[in-house]
Amino acid sequence: MKLYHLIRSYQWLQVLPIFLELYADEKPNIVSHERVFQSLKILLPKESTVTLEIDRLWEDGEETNYAEVYGIDYTLPETVLTRGVAIEFVVWEEWLFMEIGKDAFEEWSDTEIISHALYEMTLEGFTQEDIRASFASIVAKATRLKEEYQRLKN
Repeated sequence: MKLYHLIRSYQWLQVLPIFLELYADEKPNIVSHERVFQSLKILLPKESTVTLEIDRLWEDGEETNYAEVYGIDYTLPETVLTRGVAIEFVVWEEWLFMEIGKDAFEEWSDTEIISHALYEMTLEGFTQEDIRASFASIVAKATRLKEEYQRLKN
């Protein structure tokens, strides 16, 4: 199932209590999360070959409500370094087209999957412009570090 099918199957008031249960610290930002959720319902998905994986994290042999959310592009060669995708910087239209890994449905309810995805999607900001700016800042810092390294090396 693609993420957009799941999101379009639920209303915000169905997701809200689960989101707050999983991410209580996000309560001050809940209006922003709702705004993103509502925009996801109307965005047109854009093709993506990335699969959305959501693994449950365990602590001392006990399951938790914490998740590791990541993207894998199974169409790429079979190495962790090349298949993994920094999905927090992927445009939301591509998120919507992502197939949800089947293991996620064994670990989480639909509304938990939506909540974990929504949280991950907004780690770098509540607008795609904020996310692009964050990514650009990281690239600029990496470029400066590379240039400084080259300067020191010579």
